[in-house]
Amino acid sequence: MESMNQYLPANHLHQPSNYHEYLSAHRSLFADGLKDLRNVKEQLYSAAEHFQDSYHKNDQKQMLLESLKDYISKSMLKTVDHLGCVTNKVNKLLDEHVNEVSKTKLLVSGIEQVII
Repeated sequence: MESMNQYLPANHLHQPSNYHEYLSAHRSLFADGLKDLRNVKEQLYSAAEHFQDSYHKNDQKQMLLESLKDYISKSMLKTVDHLGCVTNKVNKLLDEHVNEVSKTKLLVSGIEQVII
């Protein structure tokens, strides 16, 4: 159970008391990550509409285009960074599950040898 706590966020106040709580906490973290990505999508669409409206109404089109390029670059970097964080969390969770399965296989094998 100790190893399960190492992948929870530092601000997680309640440490899981069993494996079910641990999985629920990770599902919640993953769902929050996906929700954040959806929010980024909505923000990008909103920004695109704003820049499109501004482009038609503004005489300083070059400055507006530079501002748009900057905004898109920063948004893409944040999105890629967020995807990297989510991927890292999923990889750690999968690694832990693989380790748990390996330990369980060894334990079962040991029990089988004792029985035989």
